[in-house]
Amino acid sequence: PFAGYNFLHNSSADGRVTAGREFIGGGSDWLSNEPRFAFMCLVAGLLQFYFAATSRSPIVKICAAPGIILSLGMMILSGSRSGLLLIVLTGTWLFFRAKHLSAQTRMLFALGGAVVVVVFFLLLPPLTQERLLNLNPFNPQGEGAHSTEVRVATIGESLQIFSRYPLFGAGLGNFRWVNTYFNGNFKPPHNSYLWALAEGGMDLVLQRRHITHTQ
Repeated sequence: PFAGYNFLHNSSADGRVTAGREFIGGGSDWLSNEPRFAFMCLVAGLLQFYFAATSRSPIVKICAAPGIILSLGMMILSGSRSGLLLIVLTGTWLFFRAKHLSAQTRMLFALGGAVVVVVFFLLLPPLTQERLLNLNPFNPQGEGAHSTEVRVATIGESLQIFSRYPLFGAGLGNFRWVNTYFNGNFKPPHNSYLWALAEGGMDLVLQRRHITHTQ
């Protein structure tokens, strides 16, 4: 409901949609962050897809369809480039890996997803369309270019911190503070693997691998 309100009232300057409750105060939670909001919409859509695919009841399938469409639409309307990439990657994985689905169902799923993405993309303001299509990290211009540059920079900075503390890292939860000290940047690396390397070093990564292998 909050995302719908924000979309109708165009609460953000560039037309991107979140479920943040800016109009009643607050808005500091994950709902106000476009990539996180898009990711949670993906989770919601996949859960509904799972129930529709595994249930024998046609009522469940019919009820899940609008929810899946709405989840995909909100991901596009959020203007999150990671959300758009998640739609492509997840849709491709489901198309080829969901073995219990018939060929006809796969084609309908792929066609329906493509139609939803295109329709919602056409509803976006020009700045949001430009942001979604601006995926080149070396493009200094265009909507969202600064965000991309910052993310590329933090990847290099996380590797720098790992090179300083390769064995045990800078300490869990210390990346922002250490990165601010060395590089004057309080941003996280937006990469879970590099983040783990920078904060926990090879010790953390090897322990995680051992635990996964044991399980």
